[in-house]
Amino acid sequence: RSTANASNLRRWKNPDVHIIAIDSIGSAQFIRALPRTVNFLLHGMDAVEFRKLNKVGANTRPNAFPLLLGKTTETVDRSAMNLEEIKPDFSEQQFCRTYLDNELYIPKEYLDAGYMVIRAFKPFPDFVRCSKLVNIPCLLK
Repeated sequence: RSTANASNLRRWKNPDVHIIAIDSIGSAQFIRALPRTVNFLLHGMDAVEFRKLNKVGANTRPNAFPLLLGKTTETVDRSAMNLEEIKPDFSEQQFCRTYLDNELYIPKEYLDAGYMVIRAFKPFPDFVRCSKLVNIPCLLK
């Protein structure tokens, strides 16, 4: 949490928040492959599992967008369930040309609430490669 807003944040009311995303593995496979890790996260750390959060794209970026922005950048094919496809909110070209500052963005919401937001992972899913996203500070620090 940011020390500038520390007086407004109380640990019991504003706990630390970590978003852990493991690429290239589905939740069912994660549970089968790492049951002790899952048990520790859920029961030892009171983690919240995002059930039904499914893969909607080909790689990290299109899968991170729905989680962090609530937007899609690829068509979601639901033909296996006899349902209509879901059209993307942004095309591949659009999302790099559109400022997302006015969109709901989870890390920015935490920044605005006084939390310190850091990136502790390999380079994030190509967001920062778009020069039009310079107004989202937590992605660039």
